Amino acid sequence: MEDDIRDMVLNLGYGEGMRIDLIDVAHLEKLLNNNSSIGYAEVYSTIDGILKIELNQRNPILRVFNESGDSYYIDENGWMMPLSDKFTSRVLVANGSIKTSFAMGYEMNVMDLKQENQRLKDLYQLSSFINNDSFLKAQIVQIYVKENGDIELIPRVGNQEILFGKAENIREKFDKLMIFYKQGLSKTGWNGYKRINLKYNNQVVCTKK
Repeated sequence: MEDDIRDMVLNLGYGEGMRIDLIDVAHLEKLLNNNSSIGYAEVYSTIDGILKIELNQRNPILRVFNESGDSYYIDENGWMMPLSDKFTSRVLVANGSIKTSFAMGYEMNVMDLKQENQRLKDLYQLSSFINNDSFLKAQIVQIYVKENGDIELIPRVGNQEILFGKAENIREKFDKLMIFYKQGLSKTGWNGYKRINLKYNNQVVCTKK
């Protein structure tokens, strides 16, 4: 990112040693804030004539592939991000029955989208929970949305299906999964089951191979 910002400044004709009054600070700040990888940028000059750029980089946590083949990111604060030709983030992937295109939410937070885009809101809340847990972040690699809205999680270790159901009672369902991992899989091993069902209250329903 630092190299990209330096290149942008140089491409505008602002070289090292240039007088600060020749730099359009407001224009540069606007360009930076229009960059999809930047959450917020502030450009200013110090009293001794040094140009300062302060910014925070957006952090994608989920890559969405919708039914039409459109793909985009959602960042940690819920903002939709386009793909970048400079990098590919290794993040959780969501696909399946997802209709929302990037154009529908451009420069919008998913939580502000209309009700018909509820699945994208659910995916953001679910991926946020996974991203904030070190074990789940390492273990869950894909979210698949079925036609009825039920969610299936694909783990990195073990080849079983994890049926999550609707994106509700998220903490309780993952608590059940963690208990099962600690108690159930310690007896059968990671590949003893083909399906782990978290949909039902107060129980985990498993199907052996």
